[in-house]
Amino acid sequence: MRPRFSKKIQNLIADFRGLPHDDSVAFMREEVPIEVLADCLILKLTKTPEARISTKIEEHWPMLVGHPLQQLSKPGRIVKGILLVNVQNNVARQELMFRQKEILRKIQQLCPQSRVQKIVFKPA
Repeated sequence: MRPRFSKKIQNLIADFRGLPHDDSVAFMREEVPIEVLADCLILKLTKTPEARISTKIEEHWPMLVGHPLQQLSKPGRIVKGILLVNVQNNVARQELMFRQKEILRKIQQLCPQSRVQKIVFKPA
């Protein structure tokens, strides 16, 4: 790896060697392994809007359903406007079904761009 010098030092060295000054505003970026760049690119390209919305819903799930139900359920992915939620037992499933309209309203407030129209609660 080459040593990195400030633009001022590089121009001083250029004067000493009889080379032209570098007056550009560009700067040298730190080298990054190609594997890291490829991983970042794949992550950026595979992160669909639905995946971003489902991630946001998962982050705010405790606020959406409340404390007792957050531990018994976990939101999954969104498929054609349907949010799939895994639920641990039938009692929690019934309570979530009872609160479905309220949860949908909160999701619309949290993510107005989401197209979630229905929630399906399935056993985990």
